Amino acid sequence: MDFYSFSKLLMSFALLEPVIIYLACWPSPRNLLFTHHLPFTLLPLVGGVFYYFDYQIGLLAGAGPYLESLLLVLVIGATAHAVAFYSGFKLETPIKGAILRLLEKVRNVGPQAPQRLIKFVTVLAVASSALQLFAYAKMGFAPIFAADPLAAKFYGGEYQEAYAPVAPFLRLGFQIYVAIAPLFMVCLPKGLTKKVAYITIVVIAAGTIFLSLKRGPIAGPFVDFLLAGSVFYRGGKYSSAVMIVYLMIYAFGAAANGILFYVLGLSQRLDPELIFSGVPDISDLIMFWSGFQARHYDLSLGRTVLGALIPYHYEWNPSVVTKLAIGASANAPTGGFRLPDAVWGYVAFGYVGAVLWPAFTGAMAGIQMSIMRKIVLRRDLTFFQFYMMYFLLTAIMGFATSLLALSLDLVTAMLFTGIVIVLLVGWPRGRKITANVAR
Repeated sequence: MDFYSFSKLLMSFALLEPVIIYLACWPSPRNLLFTHHLPFTLLPLVGGVFYYFDYQIGLLAGAGPYLESLLLVLVIGATAHAVAFYSGFKLETPIKGAILRLLEKVRNVGPQAPQRLIKFVTVLAVASSALQLFAYAKMGFAPIFAADPLAAKFYGGEYQEAYAPVAPFLRLGFQIYVAIAPLFMVCLPKGLTKKVAYITIVVIAAGTIFLSLKRGPIAGPFVDFLLAGSVFYRGGKYSSAVMIVYLMIYAFGAAANGILFYVLGLSQRLDPELIFSGVPDISDLIMFWSGFQARHYDLSLGRTVLGALIPYHYEWNPSVVTKLAIGASANAPTGGFRLPDAVWGYVAFGYVGAVLWPAFTGAMAGIQMSIMRKIVLRRDLTFFQFYMMYFLLTAIMGFATSLLALSLDLVTAMLFTGIVIVLLVGWPRGRKITANVAR
């Protein structure tokens, strides 16, 4: 099978899977689809096919012998994901019931809960900026201003030595931001002076993240807030228009590094192809698979699940695995490749894993969509209640799917989300707050 034929088939399955999934949800509110990112995160993959037809064919010429086995794994994974999604969406399970009970408590939060969240978010936003700025000062550079921004972004190569001593501070500051950023706008305080001070703190926190050249953590929470608002406001009347804005932001984000390097004089090219060249998922996937097969790697037998918890470039850390498989060193200046669940499942347990990994994430996505449908159809919620349900639901289900690749960052995110839950509904079995925000 040549690369052209493989790419056509891959693109077909990439487009077909979300269609199958959403047919399984029928009938559902149209704007429900906008609460799930799957169809839109596939756009770079589809567009990348055409980009690599023209620019990367030579690079992938040696992948031919392995394309059929990769396509088989992807087809198995897509099928397992779709079947599990349907099951998770349709079936009533204890997990679904427990999450619904928690979210119902959020509907009954007292009027003091938003104020507690504002204080919590403000303090942590300041802490996030302080930790990261301290780390940059100790390292003597920020990635955006480094001589080699790409290497500095992942703290590899010559930047590794300076990064190692301050890594705990930098990573903690980053994870604090990721955990609280979705709450920035829903927690806007009352009064002009307080609003200005709060917005200034949020802008500084986002600017500190920008210094690291990380794009998703800055745009993602604000886009999520916009999507949630479009679904809630007037029954989703403007959700289609908001989705167009979403796609524009997504395209700009994909090209952001290329635009930034052009502005800084580090690149001479500025054209629409930057949208796809900034998301090289297809070539990454094929390079990894070819290397993994050609080097006859042993299956990890689950070690890639725990690998990110073990420091010092442990060989089964998922990031390290993707580097070693293509012949790079463990400290190469990259965070590794983004790979589909089916491929990570195969790396762990062969074809059995290629079924189990997508089936698990599919079931979690189905449960999430089913609960989200119940929330969207309700008409007795304030926007604060609706958004906090949305935030907690996506966070909880995100943690669930992340159990297939544990990391210290996941533990940090779970901790801060747990604090948010306590601030909203109190300690389990403790005094219940029954006043309704809507009243």
